[in-house]
Amino acid sequence: MATFVCRVQFLDDTDPFNSTNFPEPTRPPQYTFREDIPLINQIAGVHRLLKAPHKLDDCALQLSQNGSYLDLESTLAEQRDELEGFQEGGRGKKHSIILRTQLSVRVHACIEKLYNSNGRELRRALFSLKQIFQDDKDLVHEFVVSEGLTCLIKVGAEADQNYQNYILRALGQIMLYVDGMNGLISHNETVQWLYTLVGSKFRLVVKTALKLLLVFVEYTEPNTALLIHAVNTVDTKRGCKLWSNAMEILEEKDGVDTELLVYAMTLINKTLAGLPDQDSFYDVVDCLEEQGMEAMSQRHRSRKGTDLDLMEQFNIYEVPPPPRLSGIHFLKTAVDGKRQEIIVLDSKRSNAINIGLTVLPPPRTIKTAILNFDEYALNKEGIEKILTMIPTEEEKQRIQDAQLVNPDVPLGSAEQFLLTLSSITELSARLQLWAFKMDYEVTEKEVAEPLQDLKEGMDQLEKNKTLRYILSTLLAIGNFLNGSNAKGFELGYLEKVPEVKDTVHKQSLLHHACSIVVEKFPDSSDLYSEIGAITRSAKVDFDQLQDNLSQMERRCKASWDHLKVIAKHEMKPALKQKMSDFLKDCAERIIILKIVHRRIINRFHAFLLFLGHPAYAVREVSIHRFSKILSEFALEYRTTRERVLQQKQKRANHRERNKTRGKMITDVSVVVHLTGLLIGSGSNGALLPIYRVGQTQTRPQGVRIHRQTDAADEIMERIVRSATQGPRTRTEPRERKRSRANRKSLRRTLKSGLTPEEANALGLSSGSEMAV
Repeated sequence: MATFVCRVQFLDDTDPFNSTNFPEPTRPPQYTFREDIPLINQIAGVHRLLKAPHKLDDCALQLSQNGSYLDLESTLAEQRDELEGFQEGGRGKKHSIILRTQLSVRVHACIEKLYNSNGRELRRALFSLKQIFQDDKDLVHEFVVSEGLTCLIKVGAEADQNYQNYILRALGQIMLYVDGMNGLISHNETVQWLYTLVGSKFRLVVKTALKLLLVFVEYTEPNTALLIHAVNTVDTKRGCKLWSNAMEILEEKDGVDTELLVYAMTLINKTLAGLPDQDSFYDVVDCLEEQGMEAMSQRHRSRKGTDLDLMEQFNIYEVPPPPRLSGIHFLKTAVDGKRQEIIVLDSKRSNAINIGLTVLPPPRTIKTAILNFDEYALNKEGIEKILTMIPTEEEKQRIQDAQLVNPDVPLGSAEQFLLTLSSITELSARLQLWAFKMDYEVTEKEVAEPLQDLKEGMDQLEKNKTLRYILSTLLAIGNFLNGSNAKGFELGYLEKVPEVKDTVHKQSLLHHACSIVVEKFPDSSDLYSEIGAITRSAKVDFDQLQDNLSQMERRCKASWDHLKVIAKHEMKPALKQKMSDFLKDCAERIIILKIVHRRIINRFHAFLLFLGHPAYAVREVSIHRFSKILSEFALEYRTTRERVLQQKQKRANHRERNKTRGKMITDVSVVVHLTGLLIGSGSNGALLPIYRVGQTQTRPQGVRIHRQTDAADEIMERIVRSATQGPRTRTEPRERKRSRANRKSLRRTLKSGLTPEEANALGLSSGSEMAV
């Protein structure tokens, strides 16, 4: 019988809008799969072992190392190819099979949430959608085939501009995947909706829609025909001329926005360049000319101060292309030979640059931003993106040669962007210096905070009484069981404490130790809540932290060199001084951070000596492993302690309950109290007898007994009747606690008579006018 033993975990993604990427539990159990039985018949065992929150019918199994989903209808033996490399975890990491919700179930949950939500709930869902697709790439394909695009269009058609922007962000994420782009290609309604938004009154919506349409037509030439179909469908339904939305932007009806003009004109040129036949080309051109494209082009080209990128797009539209020249590979050539652009980059490189341009400012803005280190115009992500686009010397030379050969032919957008970048002196040095400046605060925080946590964690452990109690108790138990007199034990032993169990009750050693600590040391705590800094340290790779610190130092030194190189070229004195002051401050802070790092590491080694580690071994102890062992043990201890306290409280409650459990109020302990109640008010004053079921009941003289069916009912009846009879004559008056002023009842005092002093005090003496 072939079996497959591996670790299993679950991912709580039952709510796709509130899911996590961290599988549970953190210490995965092992499960033994049969290789010859379909997984659909074994998944219930995994579900039961993990106590997962999913519905069993909704579950799927996913491989942690590559994210592949296993076919539940097949056996593991039939899916051997999927398991390749599964057992070979890198850096000691073991892979696991993860139980989670099926893709189709999660997608339908997303779609239902979008259809049935409104207000703030819908806003949160739409805002999260982009991140959901970004975190789980498999979700995109399932979303597309489950009519998710139709859902987005329906929701977006009835939403305001903010919700439409969130939907466009999600669509942009979908389009970045091949599955998502293919979904749009097969779903022309989405393309129609995007073109409809080009006519929106809100500029951000228009701008984003234009960007997505540009990405769509850039992906592959046949997409231009799909865009033409979408434009024809939308404008025909509206009763407008074709491309009227784009023409309204170019007419600047809603004010001047250069970016919108550039995007709209670029979209027109890209569409014209990709049209497959001459008739289609002339159909589009004729529609544009009927709406005044020629006059519009003349106005923009003759206007002073027209944006160069916009001028370039109108030139692409107007200037006829020269004949093809050898060595140069030609808004992709239109069929009539009028629209050409110089393309020297391969399609993969060109597409990567064009996609990157959709999230960057215009090239002219980028150049100014880089020269001035303008953080408002270009953020950290933009700098990192441009670093991947820096042109090589070969690319730069090929673009320049092509431009010299064909001075009248415009460059492709990717080629033009690379040429703009190449015109920036010391581009690489500027970008790396700027990237260091923007990264520094975050990098420093990533180094400083863990060091502070480690320092606090050592203080927490050193002063913690509960840890001392636990360690001493474990040592005593170990010595007793082993018949030894050891002075201590290795830290790794704490990992085994929850797993070692007694042979009688099957309780773990941790359970027994915890019971002793709770009993002997009532002032002890749960430990885990008192060592938060150690828990945070357990999540840090301190070897990587040291590398980051060294990298900070190297990048700071390199940044000085970059600044010296840049300063040789055009650089404003104020900017140079600002960057110089920044690097000086960084250098000082890095030096201090290195000193802090060295001292805290030395203190950690000293702390290990305090715990009893041999001096020769302290430098071999990993801070991460040390913190992880203690943190996980403390978490186990807290859980066990809560269970022990609950059991202790249950036992106490049980003992208290047993004191009265099953006892009747006629038992010996209360007979004396009830004697008075059961004394009759009859003439003889005898004690009323208690009759039990099964006894011969003789009715005493003068006493009426109702027919009883239960002994308890009879007792209750007699007690009630006795309590409601007339008052008994007390042999002695009842003693009551006196008040401070020795108060008396005026009515009773007057009835029993007043002393002369009391009468004088009340004004009731014989000389008084009031008679008693």
